[in-house]
Amino acid sequence: MTQRGFEDYLFSVYGYKNGTAKSYITAIQIIDEMFLYEDVFDLKGKSITCITNFSLLKQIADFVCSQQTLFRKGEHSIFHNINSNQNSYPGKGFCSAAIKQLLKYYAYNSEEEKAWAILTKNYGSRSKKGQFLRFELSHNA
Repeated sequence: MTQRGFEDYLFSVYGYKNGTAKSYITAIQIIDEMFLYEDVFDLKGKSITCITNFSLLKQIADFVCSQQTLFRKGEHSIFHNINSNQNSYPGKGFCSAAIKQLLKYYAYNSEEEKAWAILTKNYGSRSKKGQFLRFELSHNA
């Protein structure tokens, strides 16, 4: 998984015209920033969009959601470490919504990788895959 892959996924789901994809990207950046101040999961500056362990990503998602709830109630939360002009993101629920989208992207990316592995195993090199796909597309049209 990559940050760029996640961003591409968001824009394919939400498009470029409304601000949803950009808001989720900003929310993930805020979460990443939050973990720079308090590295609860020993990420060492790594973006959560690059985590390949689903169990860890799920733990992070649960933690972010609980911290966001505390923040929204006005209680102590590690979201209090972020820039004050970004308070609306955890305050309005964008951080939990963004990380839920990241979990969906993880599932999508995992299935895409499995499909690619099957295709690679069954059809060999890239040139053979390309030939097969062109053949399939031209004969199914």
